[in-house]
Amino acid sequence: MSVSVKILLLCTLCSLLIDTCAGQDITYRIEMDSVSYTYSLAPESIKSKNRLREAVEDIILTTTPNVDRPYSSVDVRIRFLETFDINRVTMVVIDLFHDFSSSGTPLGFSSNWLSPKSINYDTKEITYTVDGLQANTRYPMRAIVNLQGDISNNSIELFSTITTAPAPIGRKKKLLFVVDQEWRDNAAISQALQTYSRDVNLTDTSVVFGYYYIGTSLAEKIALYENVKRDYLDNDLAYLFFIGRNAVVPIATVIYDTNNQIVNRYSLQSFTYYTFPRYNAYQFDANSGEFVSPRTPSLYDRSETEKLNAVFQQTGGAISMGMLVPDISYDRQTSTNRILAYFDKLHRYKNYEFGFDKKVLITDGFTSDVETMNLAEQNDRWYAADSVKFGRVKNNSFSGYDQLWKDDYIQKLRDNSYEILTYNGHGSSSYHSFGITETDITPLPALNTQIINFHSCDVGNFRHAGYLANKYLETGNVLAAHAYSDLLFAFTINGRSALAPEFDRNGVFDNMSKGETISDAFRHYTGYIDTELILGDPLLTLRESCGPVIESQTSGDWHTRSTWTCGRIPTQNDTVRILPGHVVTLQNIGQVKDIAVEGKLDLLESGRLEY
Repeated sequence: MSVSVKILLLCTLCSLLIDTCAGQDITYRIEMDSVSYTYSLAPESIKSKNRLREAVEDIILTTTPNVDRPYSSVDVRIRFLETFDINRVTMVVIDLFHDFSSSGTPLGFSSNWLSPKSINYDTKEITYTVDGLQANTRYPMRAIVNLQGDISNNSIELFSTITTAPAPIGRKKKLLFVVDQEWRDNAAISQALQTYSRDVNLTDTSVVFGYYYIGTSLAEKIALYENVKRDYLDNDLAYLFFIGRNAVVPIATVIYDTNNQIVNRYSLQSFTYYTFPRYNAYQFDANSGEFVSPRTPSLYDRSETEKLNAVFQQTGGAISMGMLVPDISYDRQTSTNRILAYFDKLHRYKNYEFGFDKKVLITDGFTSDVETMNLAEQNDRWYAADSVKFGRVKNNSFSGYDQLWKDDYIQKLRDNSYEILTYNGHGSSSYHSFGITETDITPLPALNTQIINFHSCDVGNFRHAGYLANKYLETGNVLAAHAYSDLLFAFTINGRSALAPEFDRNGVFDNMSKGETISDAFRHYTGYIDTELILGDPLLTLRESCGPVIESQTSGDWHTRSTWTCGRIPTQNDTVRILPGHVVTLQNIGQVKDIAVEGKLDLLESGRLEY
């Protein structure tokens, strides 16, 4: 299955802003991808700024911080004046961008596509809340109003800038375990989740935990979504951790022709559905038993766009996610054992029983790796970036066997340690270029790579037995596999690798190098799409290294990360030094190999130090 284009980068904002300043503006052509049936914007023509100014006089765009979540949500209002013919509106797109890359490419992560059904005709306005923003962050925003008729004269662009408030002091973020009903009374699974929660709270007391057990019926999935929505609005639900596959939602994109006839139906299964609690592009269809989004070939005909849901396409998401989805071929006991093995591996990692070299492995089967490697090495996080040798000239269509690449790839995974492997190439559920199957990965018990990132079709297709992303997750010390369960769309623009933006400023791995969790980093980078998977812990971060001695850097609690220079809690394998002038308070059990107290160690009534 071929790799196409992940339509998340809206690649004309920089030139658009320049053209606007020069007295011109760009109109857009709406395109539907014939494989994924997602819409994207492409530049259509240049028009005079005068017409834009006249249109803006009839349309007023305002943005205000959301009263309940000013640190993560913004309310957008588009008001049409009486002089404007509101019946001409066929579509509105609201895009947010979090920055420009070092090469000038706009980095967009939240794209919200609204049909005329989103208009309040009594007040002649659209009100929409954009969720999932980072606190204390400035975002450029663009709204495009598309009108009935000739597309060269009928897209109106409006611009604004929003800045979110700082996160409130003491804010609690909730993680909800969504667990298959079959494990409700499984003592081993319950213990693993409790251990995970304790491990998290040793370093981050702002996270609180909840449990939700789910069966396989559609009614239960609908109930879960409603629970997630309430939990998000009432309890600041920030993370979903799916244990099993019961929660997965059947979604369908239904394609209509101009005669209102269904010409195609594109069905998927998605976890991402739950990460959009305020609006959802898919509405439940009781007849088909699926959650459906209608699509039409034209977004310039009002009669066509009336078929669409009020919100018919979106990225961004308000809730971050991770999941463990055992292979469909496993029986219940094998699935249980694999989940327990993962949590044991994660616990050992959090207790510093193993680690990863601050290196990355980069391999793009379509174009040069040089820029991506340079960006990774320019980041203070990584001291080296490796690539994989090729025995052929790279091109976009080749997906076959390359002996030189395969040998070098396996050798590097077997013998080296990396924090990140990021790969761009063709793939399927049981194979990815250039010659890799399950039989090549599972014999690598010493595989010591923390995060595996795939730009490849179907590698995460959990509907198929033996799906490859899970084989990586279960092998060696791998702690996360980011992949897609169906088609993937990834840009290669002017020879620039699709992997390069990940290490660029505000790219997913650049943000992880600054301490962001894997699930937040991918969501904030380009937003989630329907087939996205983050196999593993949604709270996983890259770990700070420590020297031979862990020293206090301030007075504080023993079990607070900020107390220590390396940003982690000492373990029984560590030598600790409390510096002069620092008072470290121990309220419960602490562990060390050896300790030098030059300041003060304050043991409270329940405090105890174990050697």
